[in-house]
Amino acid sequence: MRERFDKIVRSRIFRIVIALAVSIALWIYVEFAVNEDVRQTLRDIPVEFVNAELVSDRQLIITDYGSPVVSAVFDGSRSVVTKLKPSSVRAVVDLSQLRETGSRAMQYELVYDEKIDVRGLTVSGFSGNGYVQLHIEKYVSKTIDFDYVYLRDIAAEDYAAGRVEFETPSVTVSGPESVVGGIISALVEIERENLKETVASVKYPFKLLDNFGSAVELTPLVTLSADGVYLTIPISMERQIPLEPVLIYGAGATPDNIEVTVTPKSVRLSGDTDLLGKLNSIKLGAIDLTSFDTEFDGVLPIIVPDALRNISGETEALVTVRFKKDADIAVRDFEVSTKKIILLNETPGYATDITTPSLTIRLRGPANRLALISEDDIELSVDLKSLGETASQVSLRVGVSVPAWETEIGAVGSYELAVKPLRSSG
Repeated sequence: MRERFDKIVRSRIFRIVIALAVSIALWIYVEFAVNEDVRQTLRDIPVEFVNAELVSDRQLIITDYGSPVVSAVFDGSRSVVTKLKPSSVRAVVDLSQLRETGSRAMQYELVYDEKIDVRGLTVSGFSGNGYVQLHIEKYVSKTIDFDYVYLRDIAAEDYAAGRVEFETPSVTVSGPESVVGGIISALVEIERENLKETVASVKYPFKLLDNFGSAVELTPLVTLSADGVYLTIPISMERQIPLEPVLIYGAGATPDNIEVTVTPKSVRLSGDTDLLGKLNSIKLGAIDLTSFDTEFDGVLPIIVPDALRNISGETEALVTVRFKKDADIAVRDFEVSTKKIILLNETPGYATDITTPSLTIRLRGPANRLALISEDDIELSVDLKSLGETASQVSLRVGVSVPAWETEIGAVGSYELAVKPLRSSG
């Protein structure tokens, strides 16, 4: 019996029957188990836009489209449905019909990977009923000028920071009108300390501000022509420089017996470090102390060297010169005859006609010394060198001198005398 069973198992007919039975079993499994209809919900299907370049061409931009993924319910054979993955399906939205701003529902179409056999595959449900909600705005560009602010005093003592120089004066901001339209300035905040020399071509970040001075929050849809700006911070020396009139002493006026008031006393200058560092004062115009009796008030120009800048702004100074109260300076007039006038540099062959008999000469000096002077102590002179052979009457300046020992006394004011050259006879 055992031998007969072994013979049947080893027979060719038995093997064929077994193979046929296995094939029938596999067919039944595939037909009723593997290929049975099933339903599956697929989530996280990515949304994809086509013809987006047309939206850009029309100066529009999509600022919101809800969720970047959708879901769908699929019915079909198990062998096909189970192969569906989010990476093998796309929800494609055609943007070619977008022409206006606002909110709009756009239908999407499911597009499958080439490996997916879509025959017998049906979609029984979509998220959003097959639509995505879009919000469309105008796409605008705006040029914003750079501005800056020093967050603290950045220069060292006796130095000053000048106006910042931007290598590019502005930045271009592009994006949705709702964001870009509210930007009015691009602010660079500068925070340095104790600078003594110019900082050149340094890159700084900037903030975009709205009308209220608040920073504008930028979305990924906003683009900038630059993420920073190169700038130069000029640093120059800055000092308070005294103003000093140039005083020409004489006629009893000395550094010890006069007082000078200058308003303003000084000006603040900035500029070249070497030049300003060596400058101790600004010289105002010259004041001849023999040009007035006892008091001078005048306005003199403030002339600043070309390489420096007057940041105080004053261009003139009021100068007052007075004798001190205890100086005991007096003024006295003398009527001096012209008969003994000294004629210098007379032209040979000419005589000089002086018709004015005398001049009133005013002297100034210490009162006790001035009381000792008489008209005879005063000497007049006139230089005729400029006349040459002129025959017409001219007015010449008269020199006034007092005895050499009276060093603190002198004439104040200026004097002129009319003279006429006459050709000598014979």
